Amino acid sequence: MSAKKASLRTTLLDFDVGGLGETRLKAVRFGNYTRSGKDGDVFLSPDFGDYENIQVFEPYYPVTGQDMLIRACNLYKSIPDDAEQAVEKVLQWCIQNVHPYYPPELLNNPNGIPWEEYWLNLWGSGVGAFSVIGFISSLKSFFELAGSVMTLTLLATGKQDDADRLYHGFFYDGGYDLFNEYTSQKHYTEDFLLMDNYAMLPKVSMKVEYDRKNRLPVFVPEVASIFDVLNYTLIRMVTKNAPKMDEVWHKQSIALCECCGKMFIKEGNRQKYCKDPLCQAEKNNRKSRDYYQRKTAAKKSENPSDSQAQS
Repeated sequence: MSAKKASLRTTLLDFDVGGLGETRLKAVRFGNYTRSGKDGDVFLSPDFGDYENIQVFEPYYPVTGQDMLIRACNLYKSIPDDAEQAVEKVLQWCIQNVHPYYPPELLNNPNGIPWEEYWLNLWGSGVGAFSVIGFISSLKSFFELAGSVMTLTLLATGKQDDADRLYHGFFYDGGYDLFNEYTSQKHYTEDFLLMDNYAMLPKVSMKVEYDRKNRLPVFVPEVASIFDVLNYTLIRMVTKNAPKMDEVWHKQSIALCECCGKMFIKEGNRQKYCKDPLCQAEKNNRKSRDYYQRKTAAKKSENPSDSQAQS
């Protein structure tokens, strides 16, 4: 009897996010951007004049590092090859999520003047503008890094099946196969694999910051963009055995949606689908079909003579 093929719902990554504090991003969300540039690159500049649709997150952007990691990886997977469509995809992601970079001028209002006046003073300054090609390039680098680090972490902790499903089900692009490389070579010991894994991790800068809520100094990373958040989160996911300093960020599990294949954070052990309305609709359709098939099978088992008569 052949072994039952594991479904994507068993792709459970028990990355317990520990380490020194949670990344906290002083962030802003703009309601619109203006476009400029040529020769294949487009720059997106925040529309400071549309100040009614600018949202400042005080004191910090209320999204965990793992949430941001999932949003960034799903964004990269969804970026089309067409240049114009790629610009629109990035623009809409920024409008729906957060401005990806944080120049100090964006949120430092030293004189305490009304925000709308502050935004108007920045209008035309070029603060906050960023290259779409540069952003996608940074996103690609992080996506490849995350795929490698998370896969090797699972391999190092003995979860080869989970590593296989994660890597080949989400990260693998058909080129160099990192999973096969590390599982086919017998000389790749656990220590060698771990050293390779840790050598990939980026460096982060830390600082002491005053926590006004708890009236305590906290040791946190310096954050100038979402990529600082992503890199620090990846480091904390690898150092999962370190004690957590903030119990607000509970252990979260990442899975792949059985419908669309995107990453999402599970809210229950039996959750198979993300919250996308189309995926939820597919879930309900499958439940209805399964229910109908069970009822039909039960009816046939209760009345075998009817089934024989029909045949």
